[in-house]
Amino acid sequence: MNADDAPQRVVILSEAKDLCNLSAQPEPLRVQKTAFVLRCKLKFMRSSGSTKALFQPRENPLAHHLIAHSDGGARGNPGPAGYGVVIQDESGGKVAALSQYLGHQTNNFAEYQGLIAALEYAVERGPKALKLISDSELLVRQIKGIYKVKNATLKDLHARAQELIAQLDWFSIGHAMREHNQEADRLANEAMDKGMGRK
Repeated sequence: MNADDAPQRVVILSEAKDLCNLSAQPEPLRVQKTAFVLRCKLKFMRSSGSTKALFQPRENPLAHHLIAHSDGGARGNPGPAGYGVVIQDESGGKVAALSQYLGHQTNNFAEYQGLIAALEYAVERGPKALKLISDSELLVRQIKGIYKVKNATLKDLHARAQELIAQLDWFSIGHAMREHNQEADRLANEAMDKGMGRK
């Protein structure tokens, strides 16, 4: 671990004490529980390659929030790329449809641009509470801090997403299979077709 992880170690020790209720346990049991909690947390941190998630997830969304289905793609990867985003209110009513042709880019670049478009919409128009659904497992896990971002271009997009998420009152992100993200997929393909002069 590097110097940036020092605050994490303090938090882990504190959380371990709380979880184990050390003051109420006999000495051998306290030691066992502390060691177990620390092993689990450190194993997760090492396997993820990153200890810093962009947000602290909350189980329950705010009463008024947006739901965004996002998709991005590139034909040839890299190749002609675009994204599509369908935004709904908390009751499922359609609020907006966003799409854009991105030129010659990668799939992952397009996926991030879809996320950023949804975040910018929530920040600028509100409500500042967003549940994003994507069929990109890589994107979802990088935003959650499970996967480390290694690509230089994606690092910049990841940082932009971080800035926007920090401006929201609530944020959640989840993965869905492509068949459950069909409208966003259609918008992304329409953007690619338009950019390539097919429509």
